[in-house]
Amino acid sequence: MTIFGPPLRFIEWTSSTACNLTSAISASSHCCKLFGNRIAPVSPSIFDHCIRLSTTILPTGYNDTLIWDRQTHRLVGYTALLPTKLIYSHRFANLSASFELLDQTIKPIINGDEDLLEGWYTTEWGVISQWFDLQRSIIEDCKQSFIVSLLVVLLFSAVMLRLNSIYATLTIVSIVCCTLGMLLLLGWEIGVLEAVILVVVVGLSFDYTLHFGATMPSKVCPMHSLQMAIRGAIRPILMSTVSSILAGAVMLFAETHAFFQVENF
Repeated sequence: MTIFGPPLRFIEWTSSTACNLTSAISASSHCCKLFGNRIAPVSPSIFDHCIRLSTTILPTGYNDTLIWDRQTHRLVGYTALLPTKLIYSHRFANLSASFELLDQTIKPIINGDEDLLEGWYTTEWGVISQWFDLQRSIIEDCKQSFIVSLLVVLLFSAVMLRLNSIYATLTIVSIVCCTLGMLLLLGWEIGVLEAVILVVVVGLSFDYTLHFGATMPSKVCPMHSLQMAIRGAIRPILMSTVSSILAGAVMLFAETHAFFQVENF
């Protein structure tokens, strides 16, 4: 079944339709031989009659048929099945490339004529479109949340750490980049839980950096201030690290995907 199935079948049917001489000459007769050796002109009423008649004779399918208005009985649309050689994949990059190719190929065809109704396309399996929309919204929202949370962290670090906020910003960005790189090496794919974890990374990196920045005195030599910062912040950071490790260790043998991802993080 191709995208031009019903139109071609309709043309073949009208070409093979036999009409008597009287109906072929009369313009008001409903002779459905629209192509070939037709003598009388084809009026809109005859064409509409023949299309309706063809729907009772020619085979149609839910994805390869004409669409009629239930109240006015006017032809308002046409559905067609377009086979492709695209291979389905759960990965957003592959799905995005497939939908982008469909946009570039199909949209100029169905929206090329301004006199016709605008058309649209969808996948035969609707879950594919829903999954792609979910992934796209997660990625867009994750980017926005990541940027907003990072800006909030930078604002608080500038207020509380003042001149040290530059070093704190570089530290936070380095921690976030290293964490994202490690997650990619582990083979993580973006999802609802992964998007939340990425935002949590910013908060944790700010939390640990703030401990060091708050305990670092500014009126002593750099080496002495660094030693005092490490001594003052090592205890809360160590306790936080131990509690995180213990919480993750509990989920080491979890079979649920969400718990397993949190344990890895």
